[in-house]
Amino acid sequence: MKHNKPSKGLAPYKDKIMKNQRAVDEIHDEINHIFDQHLKGAVMPYDDFGDMSILEPDIEITETNKAVKVSAELPGLAPEEIEINVSTDGYLTITGEKRHETEENDKGYYFSERSYGMVQRTVPLPTDIDTDKVSAEYKNGVLKIDMPKLPTAQEKLKKIPVKAK
Repeated sequence: MKHNKPSKGLAPYKDKIMKNQRAVDEIHDEINHIFDQHLKGAVMPYDDFGDMSILEPDIEITETNKAVKVSAELPGLAPEEIEINVSTDGYLTITGEKRHETEENDKGYYFSERSYGMVQRTVPLPTDIDTDKVSAEYKNGVLKIDMPKLPTAQEKLKKIPVKAK
């Protein structure tokens, strides 16, 4: 009768399999990152359900002692196509729509990367805003919004000393 050594199964290979899985996951994440960077701002005019897609414009928010400032990239929009709302519960919403210009002729597109459709972005604001004094200006495709803080929000932080016992 021949004795066979007991099978070790996959146990000795578990670490190698897990290491390879981590490498595959890292590659997957990197590919997703590359696609996200290169397709950011690309227009997919309709989603999988045939509804109009809404794009999110790139924004930058800065804060000083007296105001919150927002800069949003909205290329191709006219100022009258942009709507800005600041809610009393602390949210800023920027909305706009770039309409497709059509000509009545038999000309077809060979290639087009121009984007059309709705853009919208809603962000929570870091502090209470004086909504009566919010101002906005639009130049060269960039929307700049200046939102002064309420006087109570402008109060500086009070440093509390820690006593040793």
